[in-house]
Amino acid sequence: TACDDAEIDYYLFYQFCLIPAVVLTLLMAATKPRRQKLLHFLYGRPGLVFPMDTLTRSSRISYCCAFGAIGFTVYEIIWKQQYAIEYSGPVVVKVIVTVLIYGMVYFPVFTSLALGTAFSYFLGSLYIWMFFAIEIYQVNNCEYAAALRAVILLRALPNLLCHAYLSVAMPVKFLLALRRRKYFTPSLGEDPHSETLEQIKKSFQGKHVTKLLRKPEVVIPPVGKMNILKAFFGEFIKTWMYRTESGFRYPSRLASVMFIAAFIIYVVISCIVSVCVSAAIVYLNMIHMTTSFR
Repeated sequence: TACDDAEIDYYLFYQFCLIPAVVLTLLMAATKPRRQKLLHFLYGRPGLVFPMDTLTRSSRISYCCAFGAIGFTVYEIIWKQQYAIEYSGPVVVKVIVTVLIYGMVYFPVFTSLALGTAFSYFLGSLYIWMFFAIEIYQVNNCEYAAALRAVILLRALPNLLCHAYLSVAMPVKFLLALRRRKYFTPSLGEDPHSETLEQIKKSFQGKHVTKLLRKPEVVIPPVGKMNILKAFFGEFIKTWMYRTESGFRYPSRLASVMFIAAFIIYVVISCIVSVCVSAAIVYLNMIHMTTSFR
């Protein structure tokens, strides 16, 4: 059909996406010097780049959206059988290779966030714009009924929102990096390997460790039945109530895991709604056909 002809060939798309993914990764790796090995070869570059610092607390929403985008791709692998290779062998091998290819394709997005420089954000912006345009095209490439189009849009909504946020956040981060003069390498104090002792002491982790090393305060037990009762209920409420600590931020990795959990719940619910709506449409069509024959 015309709709099938308009669909993107996922085999070719993700295989060809490996080319810009590798090129962008090498370009960003060229901005990071090596620390120990072959320091005199090619001026100590390229260095080893990583997709995410497990302890970082910056760019949490951007990381969540990046994981959300790749999470929707994994959903398409499982439910739509959209593998990146054609292979007639065991399905497990096909799935593993496909996940590796998809991970490599999205690797520059994570690397651009991890480096946090104007150069990396610029490359990441161009890269995520390409994927956002493809996602919009995929949603609007076929003519569906209004109810079915609403279901498709509802199911793809988290993926579109993740790409939309990254498409806006990346250029904003690029401009902020230019303002801070972080053109190719992180500035002093923002690179975790170049933090000073004073900066570490002022951080939440430093304050928490300092608090642990202090001599604990002597707690005077309450006197009287009413004071004992108040202290008991006070401790009970503190145990079950969530309290925020000033300066504390959840790591980006933990926030991303929670986001993916919510994403999975949303996808499952949207699939159930999609099945119900499709069944309702089929049922209404059958009733309409039966009525027309009469």
